[in-house]
Amino acid sequence: MIPAVSSVEEVAGVTKLLQDKKLLRKSEEEEVNNLRNQLLQ
Repeated sequence: MIPAVSSVEEVAGVTKLLQDKKLLRKSEEEEVNNLRNQLLQ
């Protein structure tokens, strides 16, 4: 059986990865919007 601490740390690590991915995606979407706006001008 896995010790509780390891499981908690693993969940925390996965949560952080998801948050980082979400922030990265948001900044990528903003960049795409900026480029699209430049093309439309």
